[in-house]
Amino acid sequence: MMNGGINMCMRKLKIGLDCDDVLYKCNSYVIQLENLKRTAEKREMLDFDSLTSYEAAGNELDIRFEYFKSREFYESQPIIEGAQAFVSELVGMGHDVFILTSIDSRYGDIRRQRISEDFPDVKSENVFISSRKDIFSVDIMLDDAVHNLQGERAVNTPFPILMKRPWNEDCRGIMSVLNYDEFIELVRYIEFSNYVGIGFNYNNVCNLIYVNEANKFYEQYEEEEAEPCRLISFEEMMKKYCTEMV
Repeated sequence: MMNGGINMCMRKLKIGLDCDDVLYKCNSYVIQLENLKRTAEKREMLDFDSLTSYEAAGNELDIRFEYFKSREFYESQPIIEGAQAFVSELVGMGHDVFILTSIDSRYGDIRRQRISEDFPDVKSENVFISSRKDIFSVDIMLDDAVHNLQGERAVNTPFPILMKRPWNEDCRGIMSVLNYDEFIELVRYIEFSNYVGIGFNYNNVCNLIYVNEANKFYEQYEEEEAEPCRLISFEEMMKKYCTEMV
């Protein structure tokens, strides 16, 4: 339906979600397990925030790759707090949720079974286990690994969203979130951009965020009757949702 030239039809979005360190604890779980051993052995603890590289870094933190060879590890991976409610909310908003996960083929059966049990709102046909995320196309993709969002190995999506973790702190020029609530808020902005007919355009959504946040800022100062009222810059507004731009 059109109203004054504006497209008033809401489109169901295809939302892709990574698994490790987005829905399940992975690197943090490794460090938790390893530190239990180190406590018993009275050795120095590993620090999660020191895990600044997604790849092997040639230090003690590389021990995590040994855990990734264990069936028991994948069988016992804890669900990140709030992940189930987060997925249910996305599905409840009327969108198609896909889980795109890369795992050693030896443990794919565990991963698929866990997802089926832990995230029953996701259709089984919407779960894909593959290291080739670049063959998939979705409207929005949430991932903690930068190479899945930028470059030749990236998912095909107009909205790559980075889940902030210590190993991607140096990433530049990509929209990012700290938690599930921020991602839901971004999805709503993207929904609205389509609703008013501007389509799936990264810059337009950024502008919507800026305008909305600026309005909130003015409303806050009007309520507090504070003067002078300063409009926060676009760059400041985007810091809430975006990694530093180069």
